[in-house]
Amino acid sequence: MPQDNENPPVSAGPVKPQGSLLLPSGHGLRPYILIVIFVLILGIIFFSYTSTSPSYEDSIGYIHAGERLAIGQGPTYEDPNNEIAGPYFVMYAFQIRRDDDARMFLGYPPGYPLLIALGIIATGTETTAHFVVPVLALIGLLVTFILGRLLSGNDWVGFWSAVLIGLTPAYWEFGTAAWSEIPATTILISGICLYLISLQEHRTRRQIVVLSLLGGLLIGYSFFIRYTNMVILPAIGAYELVAKKTAIKDERERWPFYAILGLSVLGILLFNNYYYGGPLLTSYSPEHGWYPYAPFSLSYMLGPSFVSGRSMIEAGKTIWANFPIAVIAVPFGWFLLPRPSRVLTIVVTLGFLVFYSLYAFAPSGVNSRFLIPVFPFIAVSIAQVIVLLGQRIRAKQVRRLAAVMLFVLLCIPVPKQVRALESRFAGSDIARKIAVDIAGRTEPEAVVMTYVHNDRVAYYGDRSVLNYRRIPDSDPVAERYRFEMLEPCLVESVDRLLLNGIPVYYVEDKTPPFWDSLNILRDHYEVEKIAESPAMYRLVPTEELTNKTRDSAPFSCDKSP
Repeated sequence: MPQDNENPPVSAGPVKPQGSLLLPSGHGLRPYILIVIFVLILGIIFFSYTSTSPSYEDSIGYIHAGERLAIGQGPTYEDPNNEIAGPYFVMYAFQIRRDDDARMFLGYPPGYPLLIALGIIATGTETTAHFVVPVLALIGLLVTFILGRLLSGNDWVGFWSAVLIGLTPAYWEFGTAAWSEIPATTILISGICLYLISLQEHRTRRQIVVLSLLGGLLIGYSFFIRYTNMVILPAIGAYELVAKKTAIKDERERWPFYAILGLSVLGILLFNNYYYGGPLLTSYSPEHGWYPYAPFSLSYMLGPSFVSGRSMIEAGKTIWANFPIAVIAVPFGWFLLPRPSRVLTIVVTLGFLVFYSLYAFAPSGVNSRFLIPVFPFIAVSIAQVIVLLGQRIRAKQVRRLAAVMLFVLLCIPVPKQVRALESRFAGSDIARKIAVDIAGRTEPEAVVMTYVHNDRVAYYGDRSVLNYRRIPDSDPVAERYRFEMLEPCLVESVDRLLLNGIPVYYVEDKTPPFWDSLNILRDHYEVEKIAESPAMYRLVPTEELTNKTRDSAPFSCDKSP
């Protein structure tokens, strides 16, 4: 809302600010100084509350994959029991299997774990793995500032854009923990900014080529962090049609940008073919353990899905929770933006919202992170309205007072967000301690079966885990799990462990136990309770099993008909 009197009105055509990437475009240094101060203050908070003991399975998987990449082992999980007792000894994120490799591979794209690995290699400490996201979150605020400036031609629009997303609850939650959405958003927006800068009229051919190459590489790399970032492609195409029309045919220096985007999409198909076994296969395919139901459907928009559903309604709630009241200004911001910027912003916003409105997992709660890539574009639209209203206030002192009051108003939720981070920190620490306690009751070579604590026991407790949740395959044709696999495969796996002298433990962490697993084990083994809270049992082989010889034959139950 602070606004210099000499600021020109927003133009009606493509916006091409005349300043350089980092220097003011004639509006003074104040917005730049203020955004640096804002980012520094937020950086202190983010680094103070960064989660260094992740408890969510996805986060633990990302960190472990990054640590493995840093030592040259690929995004893998390795457990020798997979060679003797079935491919079930794994954390949840590592469900990809190969016939010629006993290791299990990460089910998510490699872009974010690679960033973690680079951070570890650069600093020489694994602790860095946890701080990659907050660093990128802060960079994301700076590039959002640049995005707002480029789309509107106004430094103050950039400032308020960064402030708006920097104070959202989702940005605090996922900017201080190991999730892929913040890295994907920061790198995507950085690429978009370089692309927009390459369109400025005063750029030389060499600058256009370099900026186009860098912008395309960053956008393409963001696809390998989150495949869904490809939703940006129609928006770029729409922007070109409005801003440049057919001029692209005569601007060969910008062809590399589109070539790189095309190669990035092709690269994903090739990667999928090599990694998942088919160009259109991903970890969200039944072949790799996905639910035996469609991940996307029109029915999920307003109705239930097999996991949550009502995704369009929940998407609206998430946007409102992060931009309360201010979100009403978004359509007005679209109208005020120059036409090419308006088209880009509208198509990006609606593209992401529609995409996740079709997804079985509604973008709410921990899944509200899905919508973070659209936050900068929503923020720019709102900031455009804020700046316009500020321009209507003629008295400079009143304008500044209004800006301070608006900033204070936006900061009202901050104490609540700090308490949420403190609560998450305490909860993660408790979960880690429980996992360490469970592991501490067992021998170093023991195998632990636990549904709730599986990944934490493996990561923090350094124990082998039999992930029996992964045993039944999903059958998309019959829309069911092959539960008939559970008992024979689980029993064969445990038999092989016991015959090889490996202690086996079971943790009763759900009531009733998940998939009736405890009763299945009781039917085949002696079960001795060794601890309470959570209830923990040691499996003792029956006399019949004890009299068997060690089974050296290949595991027979895997993928049984």
